[in-house]
Amino acid sequence: MMLLCPNHHHQATVGALTESEQRLRKANPFNIDRGYVDGQLFVTVPAIAIGVASVMFIGPGFKLVVDGQPLLQLEREGGGRVLVSLDLYDENNRLLFSLVRNEWVTGDPFLWDFEFGHRWLRLRKKRGEVTLHLDSRDEPITMEADLWRNVQHISCRGGSLLINRVANARPEGMEHLALVELMIVIKTNEPGVQLVPDPAFGKSFIVSDPDPKERLSQGLECLARLEREK
Repeated sequence: MMLLCPNHHHQATVGALTESEQRLRKANPFNIDRGYVDGQLFVTVPAIAIGVASVMFIGPGFKLVVDGQPLLQLEREGGGRVLVSLDLYDENNRLLFSLVRNEWVTGDPFLWDFEFGHRWLRLRKKRGEVTLHLDSRDEPITMEADLWRNVQHISCRGGSLLINRVANARPEGMEHLALVELMIVIKTNEPGVQLVPDPAFGKSFIVSDPDPKERLSQGLECLARLEREK
């Protein structure tokens, strides 16, 4: 078995990297010597929004914060490009993957597999278990993931965003919402989950609609209104 970076992973899959070359590189592992693998996620969609399960976060700012540490953030640079930042931990608080303004780094030696296609990436901690799937090929950007921090578990899969603050407890969840300039704030030493407006705006909107296209459209209209009134 050999852990490959996304580019060489694809080359090996399609046969462009021969078995003899693979064995040679396995004997001289560049990324193991360096200690990490890095690259860039190319985001070309114009909407500053990300779909997490069936919940959309719309607008710049922090989106998921645990004990004062942001796990997910959206920004827009001067040229209009959307920038995503994400920290992915496992249940033992070990950092598996970090995305900082579309530049990603992963260096955890215990990952089973990592695939990358310039506008998407997929990380597996175990065979058959997708821990993170981030896709910017369509609008909005979408993310499925298991996010952990300080024993707080945020499951972003299927239709619901579920927050399990205590092991074996019933999780708190939400679905089919657009959170416009709102962040989800979790504090380990306090009960419940808070929805907090981004301080840059001081107010926010919640859009509820089962149609994701309509939810995105209404959410972007609300964001435009907040920006006009700012």
